[in-house]
Amino acid sequence: MYKKILLILGLSCLMFLTACSNTPNNLTSLPYSPETVTNIERARTFASEGRYELAKEHYLLALSANRNPDLNDLLAEELHSVDLMIKTMR
Repeated sequence: MYKKILLILGLSCLMFLTACSNTPNNLTSLPYSPETVTNIERARTFASEGRYELAKEHYLLALSANRNPDLNDLLAEELHSVDLMIKTMR
């Protein structure tokens, strides 16, 4: 649980620092792609609303856009959780 909170806080800080930097964007590199971050946020929102099929779709999109291997485990774990919720609901 704390890992997820720290990840969200870290991603938010990184996005804020990148937006405020004076360096050109091609020299600044985020460890997570913007598509991955956006899809994780959407997936978590959908999951919290009980819309598990949409959450699963966005987790899969986040996995496909992910360029950081460290994030794969977290995404796979959250995708597995959503899959279990879908199976439970059926």
